[in-house]
Amino acid sequence: MNDSESDSSLASALTLSDRGLVLEAIELAARAVESRPSDPHPRLLRARFHLQRRNYALALADLDAAKRLAPGASAPALARAELFCLIDRAADAEAELDEAARTAPKDEDLRVALAGVLVLRGRAARARAVIAGLLKSSSPRAR
Repeated sequence: MNDSESDSSLASALTLSDRGLVLEAIELAARAVESRPSDPHPRLLRARFHLQRRNYALALADLDAAKRLAPGASAPALARAELFCLIDRAADAEAELDEAARTAPKDEDLRVALAGVLVLRGRAARARAVIAGLLKSSSPRAR
């Protein structure tokens, strides 16, 4: 499967997932993972499908692999933090987002997610500090 076919396969997987055919979506995503073993995107998508089926172990395995394939990328960190929150591991979510935010301090998505996890954990003072930093950023989105 070439990259174009893999992209088409992933688009089809999303459509299948939207229609409730999650097992079929997982199969298509698996083919894309096989054809693009060094690309984190198919693994991130397959993790999303595993989450739909509440298969947290398989989702985490894919997210761990995506993180290894794209060190420093925000998408795996955000997805892992979301999963950690789903499985009552908010402390791990905070650690994940802290690490990612240190690597990419200007990434607003990471900082917004971190603030949310801090609120979830009852760490209001630190959440306020993160939010204050966002408000001071030059991005109009943060205002």
